[in-house]
Amino acid sequence: MNLQESIRRVLREERSLKSVVRDLVKNNGFLRASNVIGSLEKVHKILELKGTQEDMMFIVNTILKHDLNEPICNFVVSKWFHSIRTLVNIPLRDPNNLDAWINRSIEIDLEEKIRDMVYELGKGIVRGNDIKVSSVWC
Repeated sequence: MNLQESIRRVLREERSLKSVVRDLVKNNGFLRASNVIGSLEKVHKILELKGTQEDMMFIVNTILKHDLNEPICNFVVSKWFHSIRTLVNIPLRDPNNLDAWINRSIEIDLEEKIRDMVYELGKGIVRGNDIKVSSVWC
């Protein structure tokens, strides 16, 4: 479903603004939703996101599904003590080159990029997120 269809669908329904924006974010990501609503701050204010594990998991899941423009095989976001843990599998960049150092540097760069996106788009709500990226055949 594209962004225009999502907007038309939610405008036809009679629901609270919070549920409409939550569905918009869930189906299109924070970046697109903030373009529709006006700003990322407004999106967070409407959603009333707190520091609960469920909110943190929602933020990270949404970012990995919609906002991250990197090839991902799969990912798992799970509760971990009072924070969350994120495991991301990415495809090997060059299947002919199995150099562990090259693959690990790509993984570290992506871990940092995900961490930065989660901080920026999550407005600092996600804390203690243990992110691990692994290159796999997929």
